[in-house]
This record gives sequence, structure tokens and C-alpha cells, in this order.
Amino acid sequence: MEREIIECGYLSDKRRVIKASGLVEEFDEDKLILSLVRSGLQADKVAEIAEEVVGEERVISTEDIYTRVKSVLQERYPEIALKYMLKRAIMTLGLKATPLEQFLPNSWRRMD
Repeated sequence: MEREIIECGYLSDKRRVIKASGLVEEFDEDKLILSLVRSGLQADKVAEIAEEVVGEERVISTEDIYTRVKSVLQERYPEIALKYMLKRAIMTLGLKATPLEQFLPNSWRRMD
């Protein structure tokens, strides 16, 4: 048990993220920031949302990050929340997202 606690980062000064696969790795805030930017969130709001979602947590799952971001965006920026949730919805349907990722950014620019 003690080893698991150390490996998960509870006793570390580094933040850790638990991926859907169960893998634990160092948290990369840039990934969260990039997903928010790609969703269309204004640059001046990105850091604020990222900090609010992750806060001081030392260990957090990708599912918790997604759920928290979705909740905050739905409350404050519903149109951005739809864009943020779109990729997961497509993946849930079992469709390959890559061709859509190339097409949709241009479509989103027309929607703004």
C-alpha cells in the first residue's frame, strides 16, 4: 500500500494524472490548456479554467478532469462546452475522429 501511495504521487511534490487505462503519469497542464484552446475558449480564460478544474489536487483522473471542465464550461460558456464534448461523443460512437478533426475546425470558424 505504501508503495502505491508513493507511486501515485501522494507523497510527491509533482502532480499526477490517472489515465483511463490505469496508467499513472506526471500531469501535463499543457494538454488541458490545448484542449480548451482547441474548443475555442478565449486565451484569457484558459488558465483560469485550468486552475479552477485542477486546483491543488496532487492526483486526479482524466475522467475527473473531463467532468469538471465540462461542468464549468456548460455553466459559463455553453457553446464552448459543446465543442469540448464533441470529440468524446464521436469516440463513444466508435468513429475515427481524425478526419473530423481536420474538417471541424474550419466549420467551427464559420459558426463563430
